[in-house]
Amino acid sequence: MASDKEDQQDILIGKFAKIICSEVKQIVSDKSRYVIRITKENMSMSASPTVMDLLVALSANLKYTLLAILIGNIITNTVLSHNPTNLQTVLGNLIRDSKSPDGSDVSI
Repeated sequence: MASDKEDQQDILIGKFAKIICSEVKQIVSDKSRYVIRITKENMSMSASPTVMDLLVALSANLKYTLLAILIGNIITNTVLSHNPTNLQTVLGNLIRDSKSPDGSDVSI
């Protein structure tokens, strides 16, 4: 009985993985420029909808929050396509600029 449940779970996980991989392949990013404004809308476009739905299924508190979008971006692009997302690029630039020698403050 437990083996059947594990087999069914493995099948479902495999189906979700195929859906997510297909969604990742459909995400188009312009490598010649990046977005400098962090908004939920443009950052959500870099995350697999299925990953976002799975996060909500794990916790209703993650329903399209900035934390969920960050997790979705990391899972979708860094892990699966090995490319940084616009969100990751913007955050990297903000961190770099916050350590600039002119001492200027950078805020999100």
